[in-house]
Amino acid sequence: VSATAKSGYAFVNWTEGGEVVSSSPLYAFPATADRTLVANFQPTYQLILSSSSPTMGTVAGGNTFLIGTNVTATATAKPGYVFLNWTEAGSIVSTTPAFSFTLLNQRTLVANFAAGFTVTATSSFTPGGSVSGSGGYATGSVVTLLATPAAGYQFTHWTEGGTVVGSSNNFSFNAAANRTLMANFQPIVSITNPNPGSIRFAWPESAAGW
Repeated sequence: VSATAKSGYAFVNWTEGGEVVSSSPLYAFPATADRTLVANFQPTYQLILSSSSPTMGTVAGGNTFLIGTNVTATATAKPGYVFLNWTEAGSIVSTTPAFSFTLLNQRTLVANFAAGFTVTATSSFTPGGSVSGSGGYATGSVVTLLATPAAGYQFTHWTEGGTVVGSSNNFSFNAAANRTLMANFQPIVSITNPNPGSIRFAWPESAAGW
């Protein structure tokens, strides 16, 4: 028996009584009993990828996939350039070079590159808080880093190479060089006097070893 998918669809498998019996569209077997087979098909969609400038960077991962397939669009900047974002119909959909998602319809994505710099922001103590804003930035564009302390912690300052460069958790500057910054967090220690003549210190459980 043979199964032929029409345009926009793909053969998935043959089933009998709800059980998969073959994943080949051309299924051969000896005739030893009556059989009732179902050829299963699913819609397929295209993931169309392009680069804003092939001189600045390349893309990979575009193809035709079954509906519901987990796909990854990958953008790679060439030396001297940085990846900025993925856009679809002019709107930003991701700032991650390796953009993963479930394909439920046809998508056309553009990887945008520019001459610029890479900014890397990290946390001094992962349980203490998170940071956002890392990525590639076009030369002269505004970079905004945000440090968000976790419950029981407080943000103290930004450092770069061990030097304090900012005291606001919302730190902005113009992209003029590659930079690596660290958001510093520390536990909030509470001091109480539960009983006369005693003092109690308390800090977040996740601060063990801090």
